[in-house]
Amino acid sequence: MTLSPGTTLGTYEVIAKLGEGGMGEVYRARDTTLNREVAIKVLSEAFAADADRLARFTREAQTLAALNHPNIAQIYGIEETTSEVVSRALVMELVEGDDLSVLIARGPMPLADVLPIARQIAEALEAAHELGIIHRDLKPANIKVRADGTVKVLDFGLAKAMDATAPHSAPRTADAGDAATVLSPAMTQLGMILGTAAYMSPEQARGKAVDRRADIWAFGVVVYEMLTGARMFSCGDVTDVLAAVLRQDIDWNALPSNTPRRLRVLLERCLDRDVKQRLRDIGEARVEIAKIESGVPDSVSSVVTRDPAWRRALPWAIAGLTTLAAAIFAVPYFSHQDNPGALTRFNVAPPFGASRSALQGFEVSPDGHALAFTATAADGRSRIFIRRFDEPEAQPIAGTENGELPFWSPDSRVLGFTREGALYRTDLGDSAPRRLCAIPGAVQSSLFARSAGTWGGRGVIVFTSPDGRLFQVPDSGGTPTPLTSLDAPGGEVIHASPSFLPDGRRVLFLALTAGATRGVIWAVAIDDPARTRVTESSGGAVYAAGDLFTTTAAPRSLTAQAFDPDRLTLDGAPRQVHDQLAAADTRGVKRFSTSADVLVVESAAPQVHQLTWIDRVGRVLRTVGPVAHVRDFALAPDERRVVANITDSSSRQSDLWLFDGQRPTGARLTFQIDTRRPLWTREGDAVYFTTMPGFEQWSVRLSGAAQPQPFDNPGKFVHFEDITSSSEYVVFKSLEPSAVWMQRIGASSEPRVLVRESVSAYGPRVSPDGRWLAYSLALPGGSEVFVQPFDRPGERQQVSSSGGFGPIWRADGRELFFEMHGGLMAVTTSERAGSLEIGPPQRLFDIQTQGLVSNQPHNVEVAANGQKFLVNSIVGGSGNVPLEVTLNWRAGGRK
Repeated sequence: MTLSPGTTLGTYEVIAKLGEGGMGEVYRARDTTLNREVAIKVLSEAFAADADRLARFTREAQTLAALNHPNIAQIYGIEETTSEVVSRALVMELVEGDDLSVLIARGPMPLADVLPIARQIAEALEAAHELGIIHRDLKPANIKVRADGTVKVLDFGLAKAMDATAPHSAPRTADAGDAATVLSPAMTQLGMILGTAAYMSPEQARGKAVDRRADIWAFGVVVYEMLTGARMFSCGDVTDVLAAVLRQDIDWNALPSNTPRRLRVLLERCLDRDVKQRLRDIGEARVEIAKIESGVPDSVSSVVTRDPAWRRALPWAIAGLTTLAAAIFAVPYFSHQDNPGALTRFNVAPPFGASRSALQGFEVSPDGHALAFTATAADGRSRIFIRRFDEPEAQPIAGTENGELPFWSPDSRVLGFTREGALYRTDLGDSAPRRLCAIPGAVQSSLFARSAGTWGGRGVIVFTSPDGRLFQVPDSGGTPTPLTSLDAPGGEVIHASPSFLPDGRRVLFLALTAGATRGVIWAVAIDDPARTRVTESSGGAVYAAGDLFTTTAAPRSLTAQAFDPDRLTLDGAPRQVHDQLAAADTRGVKRFSTSADVLVVESAAPQVHQLTWIDRVGRVLRTVGPVAHVRDFALAPDERRVVANITDSSSRQSDLWLFDGQRPTGARLTFQIDTRRPLWTREGDAVYFTTMPGFEQWSVRLSGAAQPQPFDNPGKFVHFEDITSSSEYVVFKSLEPSAVWMQRIGASSEPRVLVRESVSAYGPRVSPDGRWLAYSLALPGGSEVFVQPFDRPGERQQVSSSGGFGPIWRADGRELFFEMHGGLMAVTTSERAGSLEIGPPQRLFDIQTQGLVSNQPHNVEVAANGQKFLVNSIVGGSGNVPLEVTLNWRAGGRK
């Protein structure tokens, strides 16, 4: 139907017709209630006559209305027309300016124009994808660029809304009714179809189901066209274009010679025809483009003049990032039985939308047919997944929300795991997991998180408790009893990584002592406390098919040695099975699993970070220091200096580095003492930190000899957390018991507890006026942020509403920021009559950090004015750590 100027549609008055497309006609109109101009898109009568498609459109538009992002044209509502045939009119934000197709038609666009446009398109796609909304028709005609440079993506998701999949859909012609022609008034119908075909992903062109990776393909095509000023595929009619999409080589030589290497590699990943190899997350594209904009070079230069060991590892780490995502998600379908004697390697990753960090546990089943692992779903909660080796995808296990550290029963039919301070089992059927016991002294501490349980053939489960001892419990449930005792005079601090031997009676475990670079593997029986020494290892030990698997000291590698499980004796020399084993360290992490002829290890590519200044709308301002494994960091009170805790990729040891305006390449503060959690004094003249193992407290002054000195009043510290504005007290975290404490600096005094709960409290920060304490609690439903009075009586208040951790205060105390589900949140705060009033959480922008990890460091610091943030950002896809599976590994020898 056609609307004349002056026609009213609800509260909207039509001003002029803007254009028409296959879906209907588009008008400029005025909202008489709010006195603003809008775009009204009236559905054609062909659509309106189809009740199924009309209902589908309405439902989809309601979902799309939830999109609220500065780079997405907003849907305001749906109105009914008054014609004889009931139709619908979509009321949308009116976006002035040229669409991107007009700009591209003028010729190749300068790189300085391409990058901000591409970044804003990626930000729009990322926001929608996080809500499960896919555009399906991304193309230059659906992208508006306003005069101020702001990008608005139009018609988000409406291709799906107009998809005629209902069995009674009205017949359509190939042009006017195609879903891909939705809301593109500037183009003729034939042009729209041809244009859409040019931006279709190969799976779309084949008529297959699509996911967000179709948008990533289209994004790559759009960026390619901005750079070249020409269509990537421009040939003949629709069928010719579709054939080119499926088979024609992409002319990479058409890209301008000044195209950065990072951008070329990014386009190659976006435009991979194999959907399994294509870039999986548009957020990775946003990060790469932001790095190009901020001037991060394609190859990172030396950070210090002496070229430390962690610096030497950076080139391969950075080079590997460009292909890491493809390696992570290359999960080929194969049958374990097809060729039982052939060596087969492949990577296992979580399903689309989930991610797995290096701290999350995994275990191969005893029969060698499946792999169980922990991963974090899109809602921020961990789950247990199982990938059966004769199936193409990993599947989540029902009822395992917030579960971690899976381990198998001897018959491979039941799975054990830990959750919220308790031990559970699930029979992998429809029944809910069953709670077996509470873990003695359970807190969600880093020591406990490093060791899963082990299940023996005599109906007993053995696991590590937070106090470092091994406990045993019947696999039917009951009261746990101690299995081992720590040798305190010998310096033992933990018994980790238990693993049953085939007799179901004896257990191997790793005993770690304070200060040692390697631990001792012992064997103990469930009915006899006497121990037998077996060997040394830097991680846990596992027996399988005649061999004992252990890990060497740095450089970490996995070895196998012939072993008699009855006599507990080793024979012959150890054989190297896998070099550069990821994350094996002297605190008990073995990071491998084996059964029979199946070997699973974490891929060796490390997680790497970049300290990045970002403003309140998510724009990258500049970077600080190198691309490296930054474990944690601290921003000086003057906001010019940063101390970063950088981990050497080979030794896995961390040292402190100072970065400031005078020494942008960095100055090393500590040497080979394995540091944790730096904390600046309020005067900015010294840094407190903790060393591992043993949790010893030190300080280093930034003048004079700069030699670390013992902290002058040590307490029950695990690590420093904060210092009061008066410089009178430090706030710290302890494990035994799990609590937040305060202690006076420079005087002999006993620490005072501030927070002690049945669940772990972490990340405490004192408000600038010293009156309030913000912190996180690991509740059963997930982590939440709370505030309570500091060092005085008072009730605590919940700050976050649906998850959060890592609170930080603005300098005036009027805002509190925290992380939640990959975003930075803000709440307003104000004190009135002695109580703190807290506003509703608001999401500022998305961030990619290491997230919530054990002994949680802060991933974000805020400038005093609250207008910019220093974020420890994960670079590329290195935050998602795949598992490398090798079947019949003995056939391939050493890897």
